[in-house]
Amino acid sequence: MAEGEITTFAALTERFNLPLGNYKKPKLLYCSNGGHFLRILPDGTVDGT
Repeated sequence: MAEGEITTFAALTERFNLPLGNYKKPKLLYCSNGGHFLRILPDGTVDGT
């Protein structure tokens, strides 16, 4: 897995009044380009399949 930068868009959260995420629970993201899953763990580490 390659390392890279993560960009966040705080302005979008304010603009659309989105709720803050619950960072205690792991998040699962799906990449449609290749069908890979990424998991963001509570300590901020990322792993995937």
